[in-house]
Amino acid sequence: MIPDSLDFQLVRTKLIGAQKSAPDAITYFSAALGPQNFGNPIVQRYGLVSSLLRDNQVGRASREMALLNKQAESSPASENNAMIATLEGEVLRAEKNNSAALAFYQTAIQNFPQHRALIYDYTDLLLQDNQPEIAVKLLAEQVTLHPSDTTLYDLQARAYAMQGKSLEQHQAQAYSYAWQGNLKAAMEQLNLAKQAGGSFYQLSAIESDLRELRQMKDASAKH
Repeated sequence: MIPDSLDFQLVRTKLIGAQKSAPDAITYFSAALGPQNFGNPIVQRYGLVSSLLRDNQVGRASREMALLNKQAESSPASENNAMIATLEGEVLRAEKNNSAALAFYQTAIQNFPQHRALIYDYTDLLLQDNQPEIAVKLLAEQVTLHPSDTTLYDLQARAYAMQGKSLEQHQAQAYSYAWQGNLKAAMEQLNLAKQAGGSFYQLSAIESDLRELRQMKDASAKH
């Protein structure tokens, strides 16, 4: 029998924790790491750190995260794991140490360029830290790679709003709605983008998108 991958075990542990209240999850994972010692200790400590964050026990979460990193480093199967790195970023953010968290994410997205949870968290932190220019550049690269990812478009809309770029803000929000299947809301956003004004090229692209959405809406109405 092939053992479950580490990522599968971590996802399952997140689900186990989510089904419990934060205090109950802390008790459960603490017991797993105690004298009873059941399950994979790396996976159980991952669950404990997640639960501690949910319960706003940031200090203990930080200490347990340090132990988790030591355990992961000594295990070839768990070294350089994107889900563990994502959790570490969440701990750094909870500590309100933006400079350390930003430095961490800069390295993490290089190590795990395909792990979008890190991209989401990094860009969200950039926006909280009032750095929309860096966020816009990163998101532009990501939406090219993942053109149907609505979370990326939502972040993009926030970043453009911070820069005062109304056309781009509404356009990004329109793409988010369109990929969610909400064609009416997408068209409303594109019309707002038109009203904001822009270059001939930008307005032409918006008109083209509007025509395509109208055609899609008409086609769906016939079925």
